[in-house]
Amino acid sequence: MGRMRHFVSDLYAQLWDSACLQDKRLLDVRVHLPGEGFKGGTMEEAALSPQVSIVMTERHEGDAQQSLQRINARRAACGLAAASLLSLRQVAEQAYDDACYYLEEDYGHEEPLTFNSVACGGTFDNLHSGHKKLLTAAASCCKLSGILTVGVTADAMLTSKKLSHLIDGSAARIAAVASFLDDIRPGLRHRVVVIDDPFGPPAYEPEFEAIVVSSETIKGAHKINSMRAERAFKPLKVAVTRRTEAASLCSSTLRNCIAAQQQSQQQHQ
Repeated sequence: MGRMRHFVSDLYAQLWDSACLQDKRLLDVRVHLPGEGFKGGTMEEAALSPQVSIVMTERHEGDAQQSLQRINARRAACGLAAASLLSLRQVAEQAYDDACYYLEEDYGHEEPLTFNSVACGGTFDNLHSGHKKLLTAAASCCKLSGILTVGVTADAMLTSKKLSHLIDGSAARIAAVASFLDDIRPGLRHRVVVIDDPFGPPAYEPEFEAIVVSSETIKGAHKINSMRAERAFKPLKVAVTRRTEAASLCSSTLRNCIAAQQQSQQQHQ
């Protein structure tokens, strides 16, 4: 049971990340526990619930489709509408190409992947644990003989943020980032610069090899690679640190989603 609890905790975090990447933060996800109510606790038994509309699975495509066919045949016999399939494997394949990988899964390599020129970016206001996680991940991806470039969002780009008057100026934020990097990995060369667009140096300078992003900013990394392709630059390896979105899984986040959804519906009426 202890292992199951750990698995469920991690699974909900990963499902939240997947929902965020698909812009489906209000998706009602439920992990059913094994028990007598589901005649052995299989996914196919759980999927006979009238509330189910989507079945999420990590099975390979062929196995998942066969399972879905069996589920829908049984749902039809019960007078229920067919369910659709959301394959977590397929989501990963669609959202990330071969140039993208999760740092938390890098333990499979005998030697973790490192690069000569690495980039990351952000606002880095009031340097908190999320920032520190990203910067530490980026520093770990950079060879000691290489250089880490950190883009810090320009003040002019932050004026529309809520309580923007409380955000430190770029000079203070740059100093905080540089000091943190010096502390966690002495000897690593770094370049901390102001950026006045969402892309920064890796979109315009060919020498970069990798970019480190959190899970909610993967699309931005792909956009940078598109811009690099237009300039005939080599694509960046996209290193992702996972479950950053899970930290935002709270009632206020969902209330914001509901409010935005209601506003959008009103605008279309």
